[in-house]
Amino acid sequence: MSLTTAPFEERKDVLFIGNMNHLPNQDAVSWYVTRIHHLVREKQHNCLLHIVGTPVHYIPEWIRENAKNLGVNILGYVKDVRPLFNSVLATVAPLRFGAGVKGKIGQSLAYGVPVVSTAVGAEGMHLTGLEVGIGRDEREFARVITSLHQNKTYWEMLRTGGQRVIKEKYSKEAAMQGIQKILRKAEHAVPCQLERTMKRRFTPTTSEEPGTQEYPSFVDRSRTRPPRSRRRTEVSRGW
Repeated sequence: MSLTTAPFEERKDVLFIGNMNHLPNQDAVSWYVTRIHHLVREKQHNCLLHIVGTPVHYIPEWIRENAKNLGVNILGYVKDVRPLFNSVLATVAPLRFGAGVKGKIGQSLAYGVPVVSTAVGAEGMHLTGLEVGIGRDEREFARVITSLHQNKTYWEMLRTGGQRVIKEKYSKEAAMQGIQKILRKAEHAVPCQLERTMKRRFTPTTSEEPGTQEYPSFVDRSRTRPPRSRRRTEVSRGW
């Protein structure tokens, strides 16, 4: 996956990409179309929302039936998404619930396309307002998208910030550095832990009771004595 090359001036529209069989994505599309997209189109009249993802029947029926009037272009399955990423101005991740690393955000940043997300979407990915646009409510979300259309400097800032976080946190080089760091710690920790374990298990301990046998610390000394009933018999017989 490499950066897209189209300049700011040649880009338009926004893109949502995701598995539509996933409930957070269904909610995200419905919320964005219902509460946000019309606010964007008040400022950017020709802005379209392109939706990539299947199965399309999970997209609410009223959106599918009124897509053209709503400024929505439902594409369904797209084999090669690079041309889309090379043409849109931004992608949207209007997620209101969910957890973990969001693949749609990482993919967009890797292509060098700015992302507008909710705070939920940005969670757990080392992202701030310098790498993605954050919309905490409907109007702020729409305002960030409008700003990206109107402000080339802001668009370039998010594009650069997104590339930086991908390189530092999610690139192959970053993954290799993380693995090497873990292995270095393991090389030091395993011998030390093994040495402590061996000392603890095999160093003899001295009993406080005189005349008794010394046992390694891992031996249950109660099992080396006869049962209580048998000891009483031995004492009565003078053994």
